[in-house]
Amino acid sequence: MAELICKIYIESEVEISIARIAIAYGPGFKIGDKRFLNELINQAMNSRRIILQDKGQAKRQLNFITDCIEMLLNIFINTNGEVYNIAGVFDENQNRILDFANTIGHLMNASVELPKISDDSLNTQSIVNLDISKYLSKFKKRSFVSLEEGLKLNIKWMKILKERENELKK
Repeated sequence: MAELICKIYIESEVEISIARIAIAYGPGFKIGDKRFLNELINQAMNSRRIILQDKGQAKRQLNFITDCIEMLLNIFINTNGEVYNIAGVFDENQNRILDFANTIGHLMNASVELPKISDDSLNTQSIVNLDISKYLSKFKKRSFVSLEEGLKLNIKWMKILKERENELKK
């Protein structure tokens, strides 16, 4: 709906560009954030175990917050009336929920456990993959924050939040 409203404004010669943002992550989220990456980190931090709700085969395209901001600024400053997808690079071999859980488990010395019986009732979309070739072509972006580096920064942020929360409870 928002995209349709923007297109109407564009026809009225209002300068608007549209950015479709994939899953953004990184420092800056609130302590109670329930998005899947934060939930995985939270489990690892609290119990040294990550228990997946299913076999973790769904694929997601992540977007580290600094890459996201850079891409948004480029679009809003340098384009008008165009639509761009904003995301990190999609790697067919690293973008499963299980891959993210394993990386977080490795970084936090936590085990990753799959359910004995997969809960297919979750009905999650199997692949979220945005085509960012238009953006890459126009702005020549070639480097992105790596998954491991982004997760390290996300984990560091969550540890800081937990420490502050514990200090306030004293």
